[in-house]
Order: sequence, then C-alpha cells, then structure tokens
Amino acid sequence: QDDGTISVLNVNEDGTLDFLIDYTVGYGPISALCGYFDNNSVIDVAVLNNLDGNVFILLNFQDDTFEYEDWVFVGTDPIAMISADFNNDLKLDLVVVNQGDNNIGVLIGNVDGGFPTQVIYDVGNQPTFVVSGDFNNDKKLDLAVSNSGSSFHSLLVS
Repeated sequence: QDDGTISVLNVNEDGTLDFLIDYTVGYGPISALCGYFDNNSVIDVAVLNNLDGNVFILLNFQDDTFEYEDWVFVGTDPIAMISADFNNDLKLDLVVVNQGDNNIGVLIGNVDGGFPTQVIYDVGNQPTFVVSGDFNNDKKLDLAVSNSGSSFHSLLVS
C-alpha cells in the first residue's frame, strides 16, 4: 500500500473474512510471502519493500497477531522474493532479486525467524524474477534467474 502498510484479514472456518488489521512494514511494499520462519507452527510473513530496499519480518503468535521481528537490508530496487530451505538446515531461507544491483541475495534463516546472513550473487542485467527447483537432479535446490536487460539468463546450481 502507498502508506507502507500491509493488511491482514482473518479467515473464519466458513470461509468468510472477519477483521482487518494493518501493520506498518516500510516504504514500497511490493511483495509478501508466508512461511514458518521461527518454527512455532503458525504462519509468519516476510514483506519485500522496494523503496526501502529491505525485507521486513513479521512473526505470528498463537493469537493471530503479528509482531515486528526484524528488517534486513537486501539491496537496491528489490522486486521479487521466494522462500525455501536452500541450505538443507530445516529452516526457511529467502532469495531476493535486486534489480538495481543486478544481483540476488540469499538470506539464510535461523531458528528465531531472523535472517542474519546474506550471500550475494551477481546474475546479469536487470534481473526480474527467480525460481527454484532441482534442475540437475542432485536432490539440492538450484536457482534460475530471468534478466530483462539482456537475453542472458542465470542458472545457479548448488
């Protein structure tokens, strides 16, 4: 939203929406994803902020409210984000596409729901999107990055 918030709606058992809560998350929220970032069996939210160049983490508690956990600077003009366990430690990690820096950042998740370590990979001119999969059948997740600024695309194999 233009005011730097995201809205969370509670879905009732009958499928109806109950209430709306706004959370301030920074400037330019462009993407959000859900996952079990702190391993407490309730869904948490990561919000990618294009104008701030960061990921804002909201941890969910048992009463369906969220609390600000942390924000992580990721780069210039981040535009896309995915989540998976990329290093096989049973904790979710994030990958952010930083179009302004022509790179991706792999943020390594920890048990507390934070992402203290970021590894940067240069990927080409104006990256726009990233997907993950086991592209070489070695039972490890790999990354493919689409670059809109050239016909060059990147494949990062683990």
